[in-house]
Amino acid sequence: MSESYFGSPAEKEVATAGNGELWLDKAALASRVKKSPVQGQEAEGITLRHLIEAIRALLRRIVSFFTGRPEAASGPSAEGQSDPIKGGGYDAGPPLMATESPEGFQVKGPQEILDRVQTMVSGLVESATGQNLSASLRAALSTPELGDPKIALRVLLQSNCDLDRQMNGVVSDLESRILVHISPAAARLDISAEDALAVLASDIRRGGGTLAREFDPQGEMTPYVVELDRLDSALAAQRRAREQICATALEAGYSEAELAGLLDKYGVGQDALRNALALKHQATKELPDNVVELKPFRPLRPVSEPPAAVQDVLSKLEAAGHLPPAEKAGIERVAAQHAALVGNDDLFEMEMQADDLSGFGKGSRPTT
Repeated sequence: MSESYFGSPAEKEVATAGNGELWLDKAALASRVKKSPVQGQEAEGITLRHLIEAIRALLRRIVSFFTGRPEAASGPSAEGQSDPIKGGGYDAGPPLMATESPEGFQVKGPQEILDRVQTMVSGLVESATGQNLSASLRAALSTPELGDPKIALRVLLQSNCDLDRQMNGVVSDLESRILVHISPAAARLDISAEDALAVLASDIRRGGGTLAREFDPQGEMTPYVVELDRLDSALAAQRRAREQICATALEAGYSEAELAGLLDKYGVGQDALRNALALKHQATKELPDNVVELKPFRPLRPVSEPPAAVQDVLSKLEAAGHLPPAEKAGIERVAAQHAALVGNDDLFEMEMQADDLSGFGKGSRPTT
């Protein structure tokens, strides 16, 4: 740990990256949770469990992309040994490996991927534990009169949603500037400026090629795409933090209806609530012995495909002779990597819990 300005040891970082390795420290995470506005041993324990499971689920998603499998490690082994997951990469891309131990998570892989994961984990923790709240608001929430965890969780949720809207506004402004710049070239190639932005961004992420030279020959848009990537990573962190906050709120006494109303009020939709229910379930892991495990029978989800819209535009450009096939494959690979990192599909999957599958039709079966 480095020294702070006043000479005392600085607080240990939760996520540190360098030399192809990312370390996520559980002790530092527990320290952040202890300083959260959501006070009390029970509330802190719930928050910590949910944060660890949210990080674990994020790593599952990323590793599953590189391995081409929908399953990764679910935690340390019973003996406390590290549980490694190795990935071979999309289209023979760079390897990725994640390991979880009682002390933390270790991820090894391409530095550009690790940097974005670090951004996402740090943002998730900051938003979920209130580190981005003002000092005065944090002090107010620590007073006995406002000691109810439900109050603190509502403040955290509102702050999360406010920051989400602000970042989305910046994203819209950046995208508008890029669209103005590339519109003439997009018209020449008979595609929309929005489609051009999607494929140009992926080409710039992989280092630039035919499309980058066509749409942005002077490289003026590269800094804008870099900033968009940073904001996309931060927005993904906000979404995961919102799910974690909602999961903790459910255990603190909020009803699903109350949380749905708050999410609507704050203008972010209710997707976070669905994932929060699954996160709460997976973080608890207090399942009866007769649980029916259906995971081996679940169809594998595609994890190595770029967005369909990007594929369609690239195919059109290739067919028109504007894009070499080899470059098309490279752009698709990078687009798929980006989607795997910041995509908004479910991170959490609830398993069927039932005695002899009797719970499958819960609510519709006879009661006698």
